[in-house]
Amino acid sequence: MLRRAALLIAATLAVAAAPYATAATPRPSVKLPVVALIDTGVRATHQEFDYRGPASTTDQFVAWWDFSSEVKGKNVLPRRGQLWDSQVRNPYDKVGHGTLTASMAGGRNVSPKKTPSAYPGAKLAIAKVSYYAASSTDKESAIDPYAIAPAIRWATDSVHAAVVSISIGSIVPVPAVVNQDVYDAISYARAHGVLVVVSNGNGWGDLGMVPGDPGWASSSAASPDALSVGAQGSTGLINSTDPEVAAVYAIVGPSSADDTGYVSSGGTSFGTPYVAGFAAAVLLASRQGGHPLAVAALEQFVKDGSNDTLIPPQFEGYGVVDQSRLPAALANARAGRLPTRPSPDLSALYVDGVAGTLRTVWVTAT
Repeated sequence: MLRRAALLIAATLAVAAAPYATAATPRPSVKLPVVALIDTGVRATHQEFDYRGPASTTDQFVAWWDFSSEVKGKNVLPRRGQLWDSQVRNPYDKVGHGTLTASMAGGRNVSPKKTPSAYPGAKLAIAKVSYYAASSTDKESAIDPYAIAPAIRWATDSVHAAVVSISIGSIVPVPAVVNQDVYDAISYARAHGVLVVVSNGNGWGDLGMVPGDPGWASSSAASPDALSVGAQGSTGLINSTDPEVAAVYAIVGPSSADDTGYVSSGGTSFGTPYVAGFAAAVLLASRQGGHPLAVAALEQFVKDGSNDTLIPPQFEGYGVVDQSRLPAALANARAGRLPTRPSPDLSALYVDGVAGTLRTVWVTAT
């Protein structure tokens, strides 16, 4: 998970993280959901994406804004309704993190070695919030803490995204007051019908070696208005504590250095956009079937549609969201059916009753 630099506290925080072709053919009357990614940018020209230049109105990218000062020399925020950066016309990503997250949300799965996305070809909006750090240990990978909340509001008000994916967090629990602007923006997005999906964490200190800081106290993952994503399987035991769902951790995705290369990486950063793409695919299917899911119903559908394994809910929440769950999820969404869950649903009781209560207390009491 890419880590947000926290302000006003002593702890030093640094930077770390179409549905299946057979799913459905969009009808002209059905609005295609947009997934907005708040990250380090994207190499849009990679073969995993369909990019035809900033003048195109029909390719995969519907919006792009560089919220950083890396090229412009200062932060320039978009005006309401402004979708494409007028100063930095072509998307870019010097870090690579954002290219990987975008590929997990809507990469076209061109190469068989790529870890599949749930919604290949999804419409994407990219908000770049990283800038050049110019240090020997953390080059080009710092997060501008002031850019995240405006990026969320841009995705909500101008892009009209259905889902926002944020793979940015902290390496230790951070008092909620430090992230108040982000929590307020997430709540604003939720109130306007946007599902915000966030990374839960990669273990204490972001090392992926010991169980993670509590998800109910992990930067934006603590928000009761967001869906937090941890790591699936045994990896979750040393990475994620109290996520709401779990997803893929180790991936192969497009390189940001060239248009055909691929790289390996790992982190809850990459399961998060996978879940965001999964949610957008489900939303599209529900619209195609005439049963459009509102934001609360969409989040619950994704959680209920996960696979509740033997891993305790403290480490995988409701369960695992992966490719094996996608066909049934799409079929259920189109038919207006709810996914089936175990009864009694002990994982849901823990996530909503225990961890959910802790999230609310953490955000309102700190």
